[in-house]
Amino acid sequence: YCFDPIVQSGHTFEILVHTYKFSGIYKNLRNNENSTKLNFSEWKILSPSHIHIEDQDAFDSSIDFTKYMTNGDPWNNNFHSFKNHLRALNSLSRVTDAVQKLSTRKKIDAVVFLRPDVMYISELPVFLFSHFQDVLFLPDFQRSCNGMEYNDRMAMGDLKAALIYGKKFNGAYNYSLQHPLHSEKFTYEYLKMNNVKVIEIPFRFRRTRAKGVIHERDKTVISPLQQYIGYKPHVEGYTTWWLLRVVYQLLEVVTFYQVYLWNHDDESNLLCHPHDFISFPQMMNYRKTSPAVANFFFSQSKPSIQHDKQYGTSSEIVIPNETNGDNNNLKRNKRLRGDRSNLFDKHQLLELSDNSIIPSQFNRNNSEVIHNNNNNNKQINS
Repeated sequence: YCFDPIVQSGHTFEILVHTYKFSGIYKNLRNNENSTKLNFSEWKILSPSHIHIEDQDAFDSSIDFTKYMTNGDPWNNNFHSFKNHLRALNSLSRVTDAVQKLSTRKKIDAVVFLRPDVMYISELPVFLFSHFQDVLFLPDFQRSCNGMEYNDRMAMGDLKAALIYGKKFNGAYNYSLQHPLHSEKFTYEYLKMNNVKVIEIPFRFRRTRAKGVIHERDKTVISPLQQYIGYKPHVEGYTTWWLLRVVYQLLEVVTFYQVYLWNHDDESNLLCHPHDFISFPQMMNYRKTSPAVANFFFSQSKPSIQHDKQYGTSSEIVIPNETNGDNNNLKRNKRLRGDRSNLFDKHQLLELSDNSIIPSQFNRNNSEVIHNNNNNNKQINS
């Protein structure tokens, strides 16, 4: 889901990784993970060209966490998730340093930030780079439908936008002096402050935990294709008691969304569009009008990563992998390709990319994004 589309779009790529190691066993109270022994050598599965293994205990000793606590704990769990957020920001910053250093020796056309501890259920839309410039693409799910939040678990864009995104840690302290350091809210405000143009895209994945279990909330995350054909994510997976959902909503409202409690089965956090976005039918149209992709995407024998020399070396894509502080285990994702059980037959995908089912207003000669102003959708050409 991640490597093959890059090759099929005519690019070569390099993988850069930052991860942590620490002494003792792994615990995460928020995710009910206790007494888990991690394998800190699983990064080798990715065969990266750059690897930075940092001692998490040393990092914790080097940073004054209390500096960032001026406005409290946005997760309300005794700053456990808060500390993981800062560890993740450090990891992102470290791997971005490696990208920046690499860019002084090689021409980098694009950067894709991916977490290796998730199960990908849709293919990376690398072809969008041939249609958009000076844009950062972010996932279109699991952020507030009220806007002013971005999903911070994946990003891709040109080198300039990627370096700004990857240096979020630099802006965390000043933000924390004015607001609780909530990951999605901070990402939104930081990118807005740095004038980064953001477009949300239907690229989906599910977080997995240290013992291979899918995160409870992510069980309702569905692929863009499933969403397009009307599959209801709440049919399978965790269901929140209706009264508890009401309590959650009231808590969010009375605290002006400073206390953020998710409804696991709330479709709206997946299906809403509070920001500029590209729809799934639009993405299919962009894919179809990308010549390199058209040649390879549905071939019976996909070219392997080892064969990427045949596509030349003029286009380089760097894939940094930063470790999220709450999970350091990679074994459930031996390939960044995910679970294909939700991927439909290739003929169905070909049918979806046919002009006959794409609305006529999607002009193939223009880059089109749906812009949101005051939560009213309107489509314009850009």
